[in-house]
Amino acid sequence: MCLVNLMNNFEFKLILMGGEIDAEGLLAFLKESGADDFGLIHVQQHMTFFPKIFYLDDINKFLGKQGNLESCIYQTETKSNFSCVLDTSETCDCCKLNRSGHLANQLLRRFLLQDDYDAFNEFVDFVLRHEVDVNGTHKDTGLTFLMACTLKGMVSHMRRLIAIGAEIMFKGINGLTALDIAKETRQPAAFTYLYLQLTTSSTTETTAITHDVKLVDLYFILELIHYIHSTSPPDEAILVFLSSYDEIVTLKEMIFRGKEYHFDSQSIVISIFHVNIPCGDERAIFEDAARELRKIVLTTDVADTVQLKNFSHVIDLGYAEERIYNPKNTATGNRKVRISKSAAEDRVRLNTYRIYERKTFENLSLYRKPEIGQCPLQEICLFATSLMNGVDVSVEFFSDFLSPPPTISLTRSLEELVSIGALDKARMMTPLGCYLLDFPVEPRLGKALIYAVMLRCLDPILTIVACLTHRDPFITPVRPEDKIRLRRRKLQLSRNTYSDHMTLLQAFQEWENEADSCDIGTLCKNYISPGTFDMICAIRTDLLGQLRALGFVRCKGFGNIKDLNCNSHNWSVVKAAMIGALYPNVMKINQSSFSLSNNEFKLARFHPLSCIGKDPFEYPILPSPWVVYDEVNQNGVIDFCKGCTLVSPFALAVFGGSPTYEYKFEHHGTMEVTAQNGQAYVEDVLSFKLNEWIEFRGPRIDIELVNLVREKFQRLIQKQLRKPGTMLTQTEEKDLQTITLILTTEDRASDLAQIDGIGQWPRFAGGSLLSSPCQGFKMATTCDSNGTEE
Repeated sequence: MCLVNLMNNFEFKLILMGGEIDAEGLLAFLKESGADDFGLIHVQQHMTFFPKIFYLDDINKFLGKQGNLESCIYQTETKSNFSCVLDTSETCDCCKLNRSGHLANQLLRRFLLQDDYDAFNEFVDFVLRHEVDVNGTHKDTGLTFLMACTLKGMVSHMRRLIAIGAEIMFKGINGLTALDIAKETRQPAAFTYLYLQLTTSSTTETTAITHDVKLVDLYFILELIHYIHSTSPPDEAILVFLSSYDEIVTLKEMIFRGKEYHFDSQSIVISIFHVNIPCGDERAIFEDAARELRKIVLTTDVADTVQLKNFSHVIDLGYAEERIYNPKNTATGNRKVRISKSAAEDRVRLNTYRIYERKTFENLSLYRKPEIGQCPLQEICLFATSLMNGVDVSVEFFSDFLSPPPTISLTRSLEELVSIGALDKARMMTPLGCYLLDFPVEPRLGKALIYAVMLRCLDPILTIVACLTHRDPFITPVRPEDKIRLRRRKLQLSRNTYSDHMTLLQAFQEWENEADSCDIGTLCKNYISPGTFDMICAIRTDLLGQLRALGFVRCKGFGNIKDLNCNSHNWSVVKAAMIGALYPNVMKINQSSFSLSNNEFKLARFHPLSCIGKDPFEYPILPSPWVVYDEVNQNGVIDFCKGCTLVSPFALAVFGGSPTYEYKFEHHGTMEVTAQNGQAYVEDVLSFKLNEWIEFRGPRIDIELVNLVREKFQRLIQKQLRKPGTMLTQTEEKDLQTITLILTTEDRASDLAQIDGIGQWPRFAGGSLLSSPCQGFKMATTCDSNGTEE
C-alpha cells in the first residue's frame, strides 16, 4: 500500500532490474491494489551479435550420436543419487548396442579369480565408452566391480568406479550392497569411504519429492567440451553451467585425468565460480586468459547473478540446485530442479549449447518460484506483527501478498516465535520481540545476543552468530579422503567439547592468527575460507554496533566491553546462551544406537562432518543425552543434524523453553536420597515439562532449584529489556554469579570439558587492528579509563 500511495501522489518511476523478475505480474498486482494506470517500458538486453542456439538434437548431429540421445544422457534419479550414471533400463537402440553383459562378466572373472588388475582398467575404459554397464554383475557370484573392490578393500579403485557412476546401494543376486559387504567383511576403510560418500554428497541431501529429477552423464559434457576445444580458436572462452558443486569438481578431474579425450594442461586454464571456493579464486573468472590459452569456467546458477562477459561458448545443463524448507518439521535440504525460461535466456552467448531438447525449453516455467514459499518466515511474521499494532497476525494478512506463502509455513513460524518468547500466547509482541526487530539476523540469533549480554559472554556469541548468519566458513571438499581430513580437523578444533560451535570459534581465531601473517595457504590447507571469515568479521562488527545503538553495550562503566565479557572464557556459560537461541531445536541421544530423536524426527544422525559424529563402527557413550542443533538436513532416507552442541540437562532445563510459559509440576511419589554426609532421607519426586516431549524428573529440592534459577534469570532479562544497560543490584550480581557457578559445576559433574582461550579478544573489526591476544581485554580497560569508545 505504501508503494501504491507513492505512485498515486507523486511523479514516480519504478525500475525493475533482473532476468528473474516478473514485471508484468507485479504491475498487474499494483493496479489491482489501487494504483493509477501507468505505462510500462521494456528495455531489452542489447546484443552485439547474432546468437546460435543448439539443442540436444543439434548436438547429437555434430557429435555423431545416434538414436534417442536424451535417454542416454539422463536417467531418472534412484536411491543412489550419483552423477555420471547410464540408465540400464533404457530400451533405445544406442543403449542396447553399447551393453555387453558377457564382456563385463569376463572382466569380473579375471579380476576376482585371477587377481588381474589390468582387467579393472579395461573395465573402466569400456564403461567410459558406454560399451558395458558399470553396475554389471558376475553371473556366478552376483558381484559388481564395486562390490569386488570393496571385498578386496581397494578404496582408490572404489573411488574411480563411483566417479563414473557405480551405485553404492545397488543390490546383487544375494541382496547385499557394497556397503553391506564392507560391513560383513570388516573392511573399515572401505565402509567409512562408502558411508561418507553416501551421506555427504550434496546430491543426496534432497527430500522424497525429487524422485523425477534427472541426472546428467558428465562424460557427454566432457565430449562436447573437447569438440569445442578442437574446432574453435583458443581465445574463445567456454562457460559451463552445472547443477552442483560435486559435478563441478568431478568434471574438472575428468578434464585433466581423462584418457580418451586428452586435454593439454598447457593449453587450457580452468576456473571455478561457486560459493564454496575462496573469494580470491573467483577473481580469475573475470580476467582474460593468457595468450593461446583457452579459459574454461565451471559454475552453477550462482553465475546468473553476475554479468560474465567475453564467453563465446556456453554449455547449459538446464538444471539448478534449489534449497528447500519443510515447514512441517523445519527440515532443510537441496533438490535439483529445472531452471526457468528467463534464466535460460540470460545465459545465451554467441554459441549456446543446451543439453536438453527444444520441447523441454518450451515447457520451462517463465520465472522461478517465489522464495517466500521455500524459506522460514519468522522475520516476516515478526515485522508483520509490529505493523499490525496489537492485532493478531493471521493468514488473511498475507493473503493480499503478490505470492502468498503457504499457510503451514505461517503457522509454524508464528509457533516458533512464541517458543522463543518474541510473541506471547495471544501472538502479541513482547518486549523481547521489539528488540529482535532491530537485529539484522534471525530472531533466534538476536535472542542469543541479548542472552550473551546478560550472561556476560558477548565476544564468543558474536562470533558464533555471525558465522550462523553468513555461511559455513569451512571449504567443502568433494573427495571422501578430504572429507575425512576435514572432519579430523574439526575434531581438533572442537577440543573435546562435543560442539560444532566451538569449531567455529577456534577457526575464527586461527583465521585471525594466520591473516595477521598473511599465510592464506595454511588456511586453505586447513579447509578454512579466508574470504568467508572476512565477511563474518564485518557482520560481527555490525552486530556489535547495533548492540551499542540499542544501549546494551556502553562505552564505560557498567555494561562496557570488559564487563560484558567477564564470562567469555567460561564455555558452560556460552552454551547456556546458545540454548536460549537454538531452542526448540533439541534432540535426545540414544546412547546404544548413537541416533537422535525428538517429537519431529524419530530417527536422525549426527552429520558425518560433525565433530560429534564418530566412526560408524563404534558408538561411544556421550557425557550428556541432550544436544542442541542449528538445522536438520533431510534426504528422505536419513535426517542429519548440523551444528550440534552437547549440553547438560540443568542448562537445558533453565535456558530452554518459552520465557512466557508457566510450568506445572507433577508429583510422582517419593524416593530415597543420600545426603553429602552419608545419611539417607526420603524426598518427593517432582517433574515438569519444557514442551510436549521434554520432561525433567527428580527430587523436589533439585526441581525447585531449577525453577528458582529460571525465574531469577528471566527477571534479570526482563529488567534489561525494560531499560538496556541498567546496573544490577548486589543481590542480582550474586544471583548471576550463582547461575554461572551452577552451570560450571553441572558441566564438570557431567564430564563436559572446560577449556580456556575461547574469549580471546578479536584482532580485527571491520579491517582495523584493535588489539593483540596477549593484551586481551586489558585494551578495553585502557579505553574505558579515557572515556572513549573501544
